[in-house]
Amino acid sequence: MSSAFCKSSNQWLIFVHLVVDLHLRKSDMQCILHRMRYAQFLRLFLAIAVAHTATLSLTSANEPIHATASAQTPPETSTKSASATDEDPEIAALPEATRARAKQTALIVMQSTSLAELRQRLKSMDAQVAQVAPEMKPLFDYVKKKIQIRIAQLKVKAAPVGAISTKDSSNAVKIAPTTIATTPTAPAAPAAAPTAIATTSSSKSVTIAPTTIATTPTAPATVAEAPTEIAATPITTLEWADVLEQNPNPKVVTNADLRTRIQATGLPWRVKDKSAGIEMLLVPPGKFIMGASPGDTEATDDEKPAHEVTLTKPFYLGRTEITQAQWSKVTGEEAGHFKLSGEHPVESVTFEKVNNFLKKAGNGLVLPTEAQWEYACRAGTKAATYGDLDSIAWYSKNSQSTTHAVAQALANELGFHDMLGNVSEWCLDWYEPYTAANQIDPSGPVNGTNRVLCGGRWFNYSGGCRVSSRSSCDTNYRSYGIGFRVARTP
Repeated sequence: MSSAFCKSSNQWLIFVHLVVDLHLRKSDMQCILHRMRYAQFLRLFLAIAVAHTATLSLTSANEPIHATASAQTPPETSTKSASATDEDPEIAALPEATRARAKQTALIVMQSTSLAELRQRLKSMDAQVAQVAPEMKPLFDYVKKKIQIRIAQLKVKAAPVGAISTKDSSNAVKIAPTTIATTPTAPAAPAAAPTAIATTSSSKSVTIAPTTIATTPTAPATVAEAPTEIAATPITTLEWADVLEQNPNPKVVTNADLRTRIQATGLPWRVKDKSAGIEMLLVPPGKFIMGASPGDTEATDDEKPAHEVTLTKPFYLGRTEITQAQWSKVTGEEAGHFKLSGEHPVESVTFEKVNNFLKKAGNGLVLPTEAQWEYACRAGTKAATYGDLDSIAWYSKNSQSTTHAVAQALANELGFHDMLGNVSEWCLDWYEPYTAANQIDPSGPVNGTNRVLCGGRWFNYSGGCRVSSRSSCDTNYRSYGIGFRVARTP
């Protein structure tokens, strides 16, 4: 890194945010500072790191995936937290880029559902307050306040809905149910709610009498017909994986039809492979049009003609690209040009090296076929991308000439991250041109010279980051723009 870069305050700020976004551990950050030998930036760098690392990992791997990784607006907290951060005076004096990061951090905090995790983060921040530089104190205090607000909200939610609780002298809690009755009377005659009656016994224990609330509708209610979904099923066990969530989380799989089809398989939706600890999501069987999307003017001849493909069996696919930490765990070796953190995608791996990884991991892990990859990437869309490219992919416009930690860009409708951009991904198939013929469970030709790559890379323009974009390389070719994710049959 050149001294000119480090001496520019604007570029330094960009670099600081990049490091925070990449989830570098504190020790990694200190190592980078040592190499840069710019001691004058130490206090500012650590202050920002303390403020951000206190909130970046709020959810654990075994908790349900929440809407921070979804393109959809999270229920309850998203609207309130967004409006709360627009005009917050505590951070008004901070630079615009820092304010934007503060608001993003606030959203992460307000979407957390783990009281224990939030309390631990608050405790950690209290212990580190002395390290915060004066110029970053507003950011630190702002994040701390958001954590305290979220803790208070979760405490309220922890109480049973529709119940009032009191404590007697022995600290026992008595809960009386609240009955809500709807009385269809005329709009002009609203009914008054009876007052709750509290009584105190000789033992000083307090009992709250049931409260009846009468409500009067002003007009007949119109009930919208909800999509039919299969009822939650008992947890299914898999020998090769631990089940994290049996049924698809509607905050992640927002399409009701996809949720229904996933549940119809009877298989768990979200699992973790036992051999390598790789999180995988279930993809239901289905039919789609593979190749150039309708109206896609950037589609190349390689993507034509578009043709119908039917996948008759469900399969599991890695929620993210294989990370450098997962690669090292399985192979015992390091790989990757961008050695920034264990959560960055592994790259600079040949097809043959990937095969070696799969053999060592065992447990039935394979590469997805090209058809499986595009089907999972589309997640039901017929468009060229599954969302706004700036939000779902790291590419030439926003990557800052590097890969990024996995699962930072928004997921598609099935919950998969970084299907476009970041690194291009090896597929199982030998490359061959498309034909117009309909296909069922295609896996490519039996032999060839090049293997297929899908998804686009961090240095590609938008045209290279589309759901139907494809390329091919020799099996011994490697690039710091090529990685992979794994698949498995149930």
